[in-house]
Amino acid sequence: LYYNKYSFYTLVKKERNDKLTNFLNLILNFSSVIGIVILFLVCARFLKKGTKTQDNTWENFWDEERSANMTTQSTFPSHLLLNIDWDKIPHIKNEKCEKALGELLRFKSYKMVYLKGLSNTEIKKQYGINFFNQLIQYEETFYLFMKSLKAYQVALEEEGFVNESKKVQAYYMSFGYF
Repeated sequence: LYYNKYSFYTLVKKERNDKLTNFLNLILNFSSVIGIVILFLVCARFLKKGTKTQDNTWENFWDEERSANMTTQSTFPSHLLLNIDWDKIPHIKNEKCEKALGELLRFKSYKMVYLKGLSNTEIKKQYGINFFNQLIQYEETFYLFMKSLKAYQVALEEEGFVNESKKVQAYYMSFGYF
């Protein structure tokens, strides 16, 4: 018989490779299961933590709202009322412009405020619940005024009154409302 000294080592090496391959396949099969379990546990933890944070946020919101609803003021905050400078708005004799100007001039007798992005809760806290509805109504009037002012500016521009349109636009932008 011919004896090859490497045949025994080759057999042992092949057997080791088969065992190693089987072991690695086993690890790969279970690693995906283990990965999914770990992913599930991490997601569950973050969901639980997020719910606690959300509960605290709602609790804080309702505490602030209750506090704001208890705030009252004795006098109306008249310093908030806007004084519209009607002299800064040019009057043009043109059918389309006169129509837009007429819509704009109907706001002369209305009171307006611009609360610059305050939330309802902030308005109640700063100016009192007793004036809240009135302030909201005055702010809605302001938004309608601004819409009419913009429409007048567009009408002036469309009719070719560019300089007057720029004056109205500058006045529009002076309120900080875009």
